[in-house]
Formats: sequence, structure tokens, C-alpha cells
Amino acid sequence: MDYYINGIPLQEVDAQKDLGVWISRSLKPSLHCSKVAKSAMSALYLVKRAFSAFDEDCFAKVFRTCVWPQLEFAIQAWRPWNAKDLNILEKVQRRATKLVTGQGSLTYETRLANLDLFPLSYRQLRGDLIQTFRIMCDQGCCLAPADFFQLATTTNLRGHPLKLRVTGARLDTRKFFFSKRAVDAWNALPLDVVIATSVELLKKNLDQYSSAHYNIPRSS
Repeated sequence: MDYYINGIPLQEVDAQKDLGVWISRSLKPSLHCSKVAKSAMSALYLVKRAFSAFDEDCFAKVFRTCVWPQLEFAIQAWRPWNAKDLNILEKVQRRATKLVTGQGSLTYETRLANLDLFPLSYRQLRGDLIQTFRIMCDQGCCLAPADFFQLATTTNLRGHPLKLRVTGARLDTRKFFFSKRAVDAWNALPLDVVIATSVELLKKNLDQYSSAHYNIPRSS
């Protein structure tokens, strides 16, 4: 079917970049993931050329400033769900952590713990939960809760009073949409995490809770 504006046919494309995110015809994020990984690797290459060696403190500052933004910009709009897309992004951080002096021969999990980092897969989930908190608790967010979520109506809820209604989805593109995928993880959070009075306090509580309950490697 052809579409027109003022009698002019619209160009048909397989993918289109909108507000920095590549949207494909299938609505899957694979194209955007590959482009993001390539861009992040380019940034990592430039960083490697600029520094002859990294200690842990220098790496933390440079990586979080130059590479993380490439991997996480607007992540709620395109967070991947299949292993191939997840791995192509995680590969960037795997390679980056090897640049730190004394870390190259260690396992990825050990490097993450030594450098006080989380896996990107967790940071993506963390980003979903932070955005959900901003929306539901009116923390510097102009998005209306009703446009994304519905509060659960069950009266015998355990956990916290801001639990969300769980709804079904048939297609993966809908199942893994932000307002669907965030619900179960948000509902599973304990009360002392959700009742945070600020985004920064939520981040702190969330990281402490996740480290203890999901066996995420952290430094001692």
C-alpha cells in the first residue's frame, strides 16, 4: 500500500533513524544494536589511542564518559531481548575492561568485580526500573503514568503498594516493549527500594538489592 502527503508518495524504506534510534520494518532492535556497538567500539579505539595505559580510576572516568553513553542512549526505546543483540553490546564492555592494567588475563566476571561495574544486561534492566520509578513517582518526568502502566487492582498485594497490572502480549515486539517488560521486575522489588525519595537513592538501593539477590559480581 502506498502512502501520500499532499499527493506526493512517501519513500519506502526498510529502516529509519528517529531521534537517534534506528527503527526497522520488523520493529526489532538488531540494526540499532549493531550500529551502537560499532559506534562504541570506535569511541573505545580512540580512547585506547589517547591513553598508553589505564589504572582503575582513570578507566572508570573515561569509560563512563566516552563509551557508556554510546551504549545506553534512549535504551528504553530499543533494549534488546535476543542473545545475539545482547552479546554484541556486552562485547564492547568485555573488550574495554581488558584495557585496564593487570586485568587482561582475568575472567570477565572478575574484571567487573574489580572495576566495580555491572554487566550491561543488568544496567539495561536497571534503566527500565529507574524510568518506571520516574514515571510512577513523578521524579522529574513529564510522562503520564496512565500512558504506560496501570496499577494492580488486587487488594492482597505483598511487597509494595505501587505494583503494576500484568497484561499479556502475543508478539515479542510487544512483549519486550518497555511498558510490558518492566512490570514483572518492578513488581518484584521490595518496599524499601521502591519508597526511595529520589532517583539517586533508588539507584543506591537498587544496586545493593540486586547485588545481594541476583549474584551480580561486585568488589568487596
